[in-house]
Amino acid sequence: MLKKLISKKKRQLKKQAKKAMYEATGVKPIKIKKPKPLIKIKRKPSFKRIIKKLF
Repeated sequence: MLKKLISKKKRQLKKQAKKAMYEATGVKPIKIKKPKPLIKIKRKPSFKRIIKKLF
């Protein structure tokens, strides 16, 4: 719960900082997107999920 609140606050602060930069310079910040991997690695289901599927 607390982690979610902290991350939400961080996101809000980042957004405010970007807005302030735009207002000050008049240049929009460029978003850098991570390149998608060519081969997608499937995740193993956790132990809890395996048990839930069995019952």
